[in-house]
Amino acid sequence: MPVHQPQRVRPVPQAGCEVIAVTSPLGLAITAGACWRLVKLATSDAILDRPRKWTRRWHSVFLFVTCPWCLGVWIAGGVIALDELCWPWWAWVASVLGLPAGAAFMTEKS
Repeated sequence: MPVHQPQRVRPVPQAGCEVIAVTSPLGLAITAGACWRLVKLATSDAILDRPRKWTRRWHSVFLFVTCPWCLGVWIAGGVIALDELCWPWWAWVASVLGLPAGAAFMTEKS
């Protein structure tokens, strides 16, 4: 009796391309850290205070850009989309964002 092989629903990524979020626990941690860092940057870091203050003109936009739960869903979707697109630079960007997030977490807990 032949064994059923699942069909691919999308083309195989380019050679050397690796979707980091699902290849290892470390890749998942780096991707989660990148999401956390981008959410923190957008919602509360001082470097973006001026754009956040500018959005106070529109109450709903201001609430959206200052709510980590609201903005986090969209940022996570973007991060996963970049990971799935397999752009060669994304693994480096995710690492630069995600690894310091892990270091910050460990520093707070020690």
